[in-house]
Amino acid sequence: MKPNRNQKIIFFVAIAALIALPLYFIMRSENMLSEKENIYRFRPTRLIDPGDVLRGDYLVIDFPRFVEYNGDGKAGRGAETYVVVERDSAGYAQFKYATDEKPATSNYFTTKIQGNRTRGERVWIDVPFEKYFLNEDNAKLAEKLYEIEIRDPETNMFIEVAIADGESLLKDIYVDSIPLNQFLNKLTPDERKEIEDNYDDGNFRPRRRRLR
Repeated sequence: MKPNRNQKIIFFVAIAALIALPLYFIMRSENMLSEKENIYRFRPTRLIDPGDVLRGDYLVIDFPRFVEYNGDGKAGRGAETYVVVERDSAGYAQFKYATDEKPATSNYFTTKIQGNRTRGERVWIDVPFEKYFLNEDNAKLAEKLYEIEIRDPETNMFIEVAIADGESLLKDIYVDSIPLNQFLNKLTPDERKEIEDNYDDGNFRPRRRRLR
């Protein structure tokens, strides 16, 4: 049985929607990243290689997750919250506080509460931009590079995230203003070995936190 005219229209509308939706998200992401005021630079935070076969193609960025809560005390696990982000005097961003009321300004992202340990005064939040995807061979090396860089008071390693009106998008991790993936891929075998050697110097062994 041949499809009638209405069925054809529905079919083409569905195809158009399937094409338009990804394009919309791509354009929205590009718009967020293109606006300079939306970009927040965070100080180096711990990078963790999950260290298993199924999750070995990304790093977990261990942002400070325990933040002040300005709400009505109903900070239950899984509740939606708004996290306000502000820059300090050096230009680095911090999670200022979480609230259950939508902020009047644009400098916030939407997330969920993972726990409450201080009777509602502070909450443990989920961070929607905590994963950084990269080649599996580079994951462990990146973790070691971070541990070396963070001990250097003159380190030029930072993280940039686009945040605006509840949305958030990890832009990149940078080393000397070079994206981390690009930085690692350009390392020579000798340079990679140097990172391994420096990491092992002084019996430096960072403690790994348990990932949920």
